[in-house]
Amino acid sequence: MWHKWTSSATLWDALVEIDEEMVAAAAKAPCASCGDGALYRADYPRKPRGLCAEAEPAFARRFSLCCGADGCRRRTTPPSVRFLARKVYVGFIVVVMSVLAALGAVAAAREARGVPKRTVARWQAFWAALPSTPFWCDARARFATPIDAGALPGALLGRFDGSENDILCKFLGFIAPITVTPRAKIPRVV
Repeated sequence: MWHKWTSSATLWDALVEIDEEMVAAAAKAPCASCGDGALYRADYPRKPRGLCAEAEPAFARRFSLCCGADGCRRRTTPPSVRFLARKVYVGFIVVVMSVLAALGAVAAAREARGVPKRTVARWQAFWAALPSTPFWCDARARFATPIDAGALPGALLGRFDGSENDILCKFLGFIAPITVTPRAKIPRVV
């Protein structure tokens, strides 16, 4: 299953398209810092890990905006489905590897993607800490049947329907708010 996601150009294109829509929507709002400055594109480079060479161009830049008002120039980074907060690996790699680790099937995937065992353990700790965040308190209310917080991200991933790519895109879109949450509100795992 993870092979399909890590080598799927249609997934990469879909994730870029969703991020483009999010940055376009964010650009319509005025600057949150000064209140009236227009926001302009100010993307910055990223060098994410865990990707095959063909996928790298789709993940080479983090979409961002910058205020055009004189004296402000504050950066606004909209949510992303490609990048999971400040993690070095792209979002879908973090999700897939975390699910595989919970199933006890991560060894082959770790080796293929070059992800160290300690990194996967940190990701699992991140998912374990997520239920204590304000994001999760609001997000869990969107589901009629409670989600087992101890089984994240797999329990949440199972709540979305569609093709494998659709499920992953919906999941990443759902958790996108944590990609820009101030660092104090994101579970910090050493």
